[in-house]
Amino acid sequence: MSELPSYLTDELGFDSSMAGLMTVAPYIALLISNLSFSEIFRLLQEKRQWSVRSIRQVAQLISFMGSSVFLMGCAFTHNQTIGLIFMILAQACLGANNSGLGCAYLDLAPRFSGNFNSCGNCIAAVAGIAGPLAVSSLISTYGTDQGWKLSFYLTMAISTLASLAWVCFQKSEIDVVLNSPATRKCK
Repeated sequence: MSELPSYLTDELGFDSSMAGLMTVAPYIALLISNLSFSEIFRLLQEKRQWSVRSIRQVAQLISFMGSSVFLMGCAFTHNQTIGLIFMILAQACLGANNSGLGCAYLDLAPRFSGNFNSCGNCIAAVAGIAGPLAVSSLISTYGTDQGWKLSFYLTMAISTLASLAWVCFQKSEIDVVLNSPATRKCK
């Protein structure tokens, strides 16, 4: 998403000023979907008795796979309107993240959730650095059209692997070891 202005100008043909304006739309969708997903999942938990783990699983699958599917749609269109709609929907799917991964640290280790969240966000920031570098490299190596397609394919592959890992390893119960302070004595 950090390369959205480039995608809008280079691939979809928006002029720079219009691309700047259109870049805001996916983030407005993210705000609205973030609030909407949190309410939907709250209702599913209260009214339908969904477990915390089910909420986290579904939320993260929507976030990872939903956004990837819409980004894959971007790989196959050159229509400005459709491409922008796919980008908006991809970002909107990411709004489910705060009901999934966003709560995972608190589920696992409430006492140290802030510390774990900080470490996780620090590690995740690497993607924020590597992503634009990878996209730029793909575009300069393979050209605009093929480079963007490869970027979207790579995103889908990473999201699929992340979804598989999430489904296999995600826990929603407090981990006693992670949640307990170390009981070491200084000598």
